[in-house]
Amino acid sequence: MKSLLLKKILYLFLFVTATSLISCGDDSDCNPPVIQLTEVGHDNSKMAYAGQDFHLEADIVAENCVKSIEVVLRKTDDISYVMTETYDDSKYVGVRNVEFHEHVFVPADMPEGEYLLRMTVTDMKGGNATAESMLTVSQKVLTDE
Repeated sequence: MKSLLLKKILYLFLFVTATSLISCGDDSDCNPPVIQLTEVGHDNSKMAYAGQDFHLEADIVAENCVKSIEVVLRKTDDISYVMTETYDDSKYVGVRNVEFHEHVFVPADMPEGEYLLRMTVTDMKGGNATAESMLTVSQKVLTDE
């Protein structure tokens, strides 16, 4: 009786272990995208100016191909202020190795201050990854030259 119970427990353990090891098929089914923000603002200054665009660059590896890239700016001291840009055009969609290079426009009425920049990449199988950086937005002072 005791050995029968031990066999059942052993079979159950082996079944659960084997199922968990093969549930993703091949390894690429399980790997979420990887994002490395390489430049936020001109020369990676982490600065942006209201009424202008700022440079944003990232290296993205998505073994299951990119479905969309979302960039969100959220003011750190006023979470009600949020700006979102979604990139889901053919330039990035369906691509495994992406060199993301965009000039993100900052509205002229965007309040000055510190923002959390969050880039989220979603792949074709629903996997996602997020990378974050701080960004300072200020009003550019124009000088007569």
